[in-house]
Amino acid sequence: MYRKFMKSWRQYLRSWYMFFFSLPTPLPEWALAGNDYFMLDYLYRTGDGRPLLADEHMEAYKYTFQHNGLTAPLNWYRANLAGRQKGSTIVVENGGRAPECPDLVNQYMRKFLTHHSL
Repeated sequence: MYRKFMKSWRQYLRSWYMFFFSLPTPLPEWALAGNDYFMLDYLYRTGDGRPLLADEHMEAYKYTFQHNGLTAPLNWYRANLAGRQKGSTIVVENGGRAPECPDLVNQYMRKFLTHHSL
């Protein structure tokens, strides 16, 4: 993965956060948690400044990270960037509820898994 980014300096400079978050120190955790998780607000915005998440969803993330910490998700990120993470993670969000159309969801998952190596 690292070699892909090194091929393009422009992409390398745009990906500064990947290397920052992979630091094996508490510095990324402190930076993300500082100023009421301002960096999360910043990272979850489009290029023109519009939020990617609704306010109540962002507050839910902040609440969760405030109570559970950021080390576990950052360790997953660090392992993935270093190539130590085996396979891929698929996250399907639905507020903890069962999908409304489980057969359709399963159909799409099977199609995806058929065409992608995990």
